[in-house]
Amino acid sequence: MNRYNAICIGIHVRMLATIKRQNARMINRLILIYFLILTSNFFGQTIQELEYDLSWYSSSEKYGDKIEKAKRLQEIDPFNFRATEYICRYYDDRKIDSVSIYFDNLTTKFPDKTEPYLLRSELLFLELDYRDKDEYNRRKVKYLKQALAISPKDSIIVFKLAEAYYKDFIFPLEKEQDWGFNFDFGDELIDSISAVKEKPVKKSTFEHAADSSLNYLYQVWDLRKEKRDIIYYPIRQLECFLKQRDQTPIPKDTQRDFNQCYFPSYYFTNLTNNWECDFSTDYLFEIESGKGTAKWLQVQLSDLKEDCLYNKKLQQSSIIYRFTWLRSFHHPIAIRIEKVENEIMLYWKVGKGAGGYEPKGLKKSGKKKLNLKKWIEFEEIVKASNFDSLPNEKYIPMTDGATWTLERKKYKSFKAHHSNSPNKEFSKACLYLLDLTNIRVKDDDKY
Repeated sequence: MNRYNAICIGIHVRMLATIKRQNARMINRLILIYFLILTSNFFGQTIQELEYDLSWYSSSEKYGDKIEKAKRLQEIDPFNFRATEYICRYYDDRKIDSVSIYFDNLTTKFPDKTEPYLLRSELLFLELDYRDKDEYNRRKVKYLKQALAISPKDSIIVFKLAEAYYKDFIFPLEKEQDWGFNFDFGDELIDSISAVKEKPVKKSTFEHAADSSLNYLYQVWDLRKEKRDIIYYPIRQLECFLKQRDQTPIPKDTQRDFNQCYFPSYYFTNLTNNWECDFSTDYLFEIESGKGTAKWLQVQLSDLKEDCLYNKKLQQSSIIYRFTWLRSFHHPIAIRIEKVENEIMLYWKVGKGAGGYEPKGLKKSGKKKLNLKKWIEFEEIVKASNFDSLPNEKYIPMTDGATWTLERKKYKSFKAHHSNSPNKEFSKACLYLLDLTNIRVKDDDKY
């Protein structure tokens, strides 16, 4: 082999070695990328699967049987609420470890994170006896302020502080909730000792609860615009209580800027004429609950291709009624009857899904023309139900069931009544509309 051939062979060998090294690096990179993708997908699926496993409870298992899954979930996501709650409930239930020590260790491990303090403030009922209200409130505010010291502009923390102080402010003033049912025990069943006990005097934990709540709510106003249609009402209430209505930084006509399409956020709160100075109502709870009702109705009506009635512009001679029937396990139904001059039209929509779950689109619809006699009969039944004097919402706590909502839109007025426990006259008016349609519902399914 001459020198020239030897040089060529050497160059070729080096080139092959270089190509092989480059290919090896490329293969290694591809393997690494593929591994990272697999790992990412694996952990993403694992979090969802573990959260799902911890979310349900079978009759055959004992509480705590899934503790290893909870710990595994926390390894992946240290601040996962479901994992933290499960672990703390396990400790509290088994009395094998201290919830306080658990959170002390968590804050020590993550000293610059707000999440441990937020989690602790939310799960404080597993660490303290909730009946010790004052200590509970003081500790809750303490942990939230520790979180705020780490992140002073965190809107979630600011809102939770506003809420904590507000709940303390309203505690001694709030009226007892009327859930629509009473327990009537006979005299022979009443313990004579307990019967003579007086109700304890309700007091706030913090003397400055109202001032502190209002201060934090003002901050929330600037930090979280999506909360404005909720916090507007406790802000006005606190300003009246503190006699600071003239110094408010909140514009007087702010309500007009809130979304008022299907139902305003406040509509199902049953506000009184003097609501701003009504100190017996927890507006944070009531407005937020009412907004939840309004949003759920909006979701279902939008899915049924139904328009807003609240701010709909009508002719002076027009009147519209709409009955929305959301049964937990049956198709959602919306029935609308419209009168323009002496012409009456009936429209109905039926959804594909179930009224207690996310909607799945329109299943069927129909319409028909009615005579004036049917309209007069319907209005007589509505009048007999005292529709105008019914509260905007009457709700009784329950898991499953149905909600009945009847709206009436006139040229310059709107009225609605929403209930999961309608009285006989009101349900009669709603079912009268149902009977006018081509929808067939079994008697057992009318609930």
